[in-house]
Amino acid sequence: MRKLSFVAVGALTAGLLLSGCGGDPNDPRTWARKLSNLRDQKEALDQLAKMSVERAQQALPEMIALYKETKKPEHLEALSRFHNDQTKAIFIDALDFTEDDFDRAVIAAGALGEMKAVDAVRSSSRPSSTSFPSSPAPTRYDWRRFAPWSRSGTSGLCRRL
Repeated sequence: MRKLSFVAVGALTAGLLLSGCGGDPNDPRTWARKLSNLRDQKEALDQLAKMSVERAQQALPEMIALYKETKKPEHLEALSRFHNDQTKAIFIDALDFTEDDFDRAVIAAGALGEMKAVDAVRSSSRPSSTSFPSSPAPTRYDWRRFAPWSRSGTSGLCRRL
């Protein structure tokens, strides 16, 4: 009788522990479900960032939905690991910015640069208001005259003193 009660208590405890667990912590789908919960969101993003890109790819639709809902730069930064057409379109949209909010544009430009997305540059809807010179501006100094000093190991100024 006493053994039976220990077995029943053990089974009840195990059942409660397993029901309280949110799923496999190594499964990206577990963390993808937690992205919608505000309390678990940061931990879920951290856990997805620790996973390889191939494994975390399973949570990409939920991560895209989270960014589209919040438009936060840290959510866009979480997407910057994924180099595919879905994220490229999001990064191109994030290039539009205002003076007050340019963090997303910086993150998007960096991610597009890592992707080597040349087509993203051409499809940019915002033309540059600054024209850059075609050749560098001439300098006042002829840096070749400093070359002998740099080769000697000590600067010429120090030798004069």
